[in-house]
Amino acid sequence: MKTLFGIFATFAALAAVSAYVISGGSKTVDPVEFVGISGSKIYLRAQSESGVDFPQYVDFCQRNGLRTASILSAAEHEVVRAYINANNFRNMWIGAWDINHEGNYTWIETARELEYSDWGRDVVGKTRPSYNCAFIGSRSNGAKFYDSPCTSWFVPLCEAKLVV
Repeated sequence: MKTLFGIFATFAALAAVSAYVISGGSKTVDPVEFVGISGSKIYLRAQSESGVDFPQYVDFCQRNGLRTASILSAAEHEVVRAYINANNFRNMWIGAWDINHEGNYTWIETARELEYSDWGRDVVGKTRPSYNCAFIGSRSNGAKFYDSPCTSWFVPLCEAKLVV
């Protein structure tokens, strides 16, 4: 039964994404690709694999009626990690930064500190004042959180509330 529900949920999400893009959602401008669902959250990424810098990332999500992606739990992280691993995908922006206080990352949509994170080993304990924006990246140890200059170019990862 659980598998049947999972299949139904996936089809429902794909239909919702298709309807969202077809109907224009909240003025959808750019094509998006389905990444996954966790709870009532649906993750979408820019269909183009060319990257944008962090300010352009925020603009991309907002322009398309979406929010910058927040990963608030291991379950949400696993959804994005599975997509990255299954598609041999590289790096995607997530909506966190430490622009206000070095080393204290907050979600830009809520200004709340990250309660859940899974930082890559080359980030933990390092102070890098020019590395203020976060991304989820695939390296040899899986899809972890990393920080980078906000001028780096990565693919936008956005989210929307799933309404069924």
